[in-house]
Amino acid sequence: KTSVNSNAKISFLDSEGTSSTDKSTKTYDSRIFALVVLISSLFLYNTYSNIDEHGISELSLAAHLSDAITTNSDDVDKDEILTQLSPKFIWIIRDFTLEKIHPETGEEITSKEYLELCLKNKRCGKNATDNNLIRENIMKYFPDRDCVTLIRPVDEEAKLKQLNKIPFNELKSE
Repeated sequence: KTSVNSNAKISFLDSEGTSSTDKSTKTYDSRIFALVVLISSLFLYNTYSNIDEHGISELSLAAHLSDAITTNSDDVDKDEILTQLSPKFIWIIRDFTLEKIHPETGEEITSKEYLELCLKNKRCGKNATDNNLIRENIMKYFPDRDCVTLIRPVDEEAKLKQLNKIPFNELKSE
């Protein structure tokens, strides 16, 4: 049985995304990202459709997280501290359309297993080196991570625009 602490305080912080149109500089985005990571117990990263190279590259700030943190001592291992202080990372994927099937075994996999495959899958291409560094740092800085895949609740675009008015029985059963 879990006890509930009536004195618990919960705060939600919705920070702007990376590469915002206002005030967007690498330093500004890095500092906001570092601050959010350091003060959070749960970090939700919200994207659309599936985990692809664009989604990975949008997390580029994770690749440089330790650069945005300063300490008073040169003897401190910033990576170790960041790993210990890091919040749980949950990648939320809206309107997920892929089948969660392991590419080698053909077996169905969980959303978390899908995330792990995407993080370990080293890709080739234009931004492969940068994206692989991002993958490595996501795994290093966020050892407690998970993924939630949410299907599109209705197929029709008109219904999607009026989702708050749609009766529950008209939503996909999943």
